[in-house]
Amino acid sequence: MKEAYEEIQELDKKDNCTIGDAVMKFNEEFGELCTEINKTTGRKLSTDTPKQIKANILEEGADSLQNLFLIMSRYGFSLDEISAEISKKNKKWASQVDKRQEVKKKKSVTGFIVETGHDSGYESGEFVSSEDEAINMVHEFFLDYDFEIREGKPYDAGNDAGTARDDGFSCFGDYWTIITHEGQQKVTNFTHCDGEGPVGSYRKN
Repeated sequence: MKEAYEEIQELDKKDNCTIGDAVMKFNEEFGELCTEINKTTGRKLSTDTPKQIKANILEEGADSLQNLFLIMSRYGFSLDEISAEISKKNKKWASQVDKRQEVKKKKSVTGFIVETGHDSGYESGEFVSSEDEAINMVHEFFLDYDFEIREGKPYDAGNDAGTARDDGFSCFGDYWTIITHEGQQKVTNFTHCDGEGPVGSYRKN
């Protein structure tokens, strides 16, 4: 792979296309890869044999990787840096897979699943046996970001710009639930900045 990456870098010096051209070419090749994959799922009708489709997937996949590597090279990333970053992503992926499998194992048990995360992605799906524990976990996650409850609504002082649009309340939109629990107001469901910030909720297993 290192040799192929270096070849791409050398060819790029001769071709000298713009980064915009490189991105458009990547989109073109990735679209062609998706077309071939759709043939295997029935979404794209084709008279190609399975052997031909498999060969096409290899070709279009290689085209996509070639153009993606060209883009990464343009921004000065070495193959070692790319490999290291992929390894980091793989570890995070493995952790998420382990958590999901753990949740699946406990699905037959009565209880609650607490889901918390960031950027609309639930990074944690933790099983708890009681609703009290679920409520407290979501609320504590909410408080971990220095959010608070004001006037019976979730509030973020860090997003209060003193305007009607950015007043510390609007960043939560209508995606929140507050209940009275153990004598206190607590947040049991919230989405911050349309899912670009923290999200938290719980549900019955």
